Amino acid sequence: NPLISNTETSGRKHSNWLNMIYPRLKLARNLFKDDGVIFVSIDDNEVANLRKLCDEIFGEDNFVGEITIQSNPRGSQSSNFFATVDEYLLCYGKNIQNLSK
Repeated sequence: NPLISNTETSGRKHSNWLNMIYPRLKLARNLFKDDGVIFVSIDDNEVANLRKLCDEIFGEDNFVGEITIQSNPRGSQSSNFFATVDEYLLCYGKNIQNLSK
């Protein structure tokens, strides 16, 4: 049943991931120069959540772009409906006004 918590992790898998990644991204942002950028790679399961997290840390205005990378041309067979072939690379800048084109 998909509505029941994951008993192996007591339903804390996602919150553990957020508690691990949030301070690292926050620290990375603080270490950037004003024209610094970060690229974060993630699969399709968490790309939407990572985008929200990065929007909070870096600001929605500092979103540079999203790159789709074909990681497995044959596709991962772990999905029930579609074979996943892509990963996503999110790019954020500390201050997008300082980036040159």
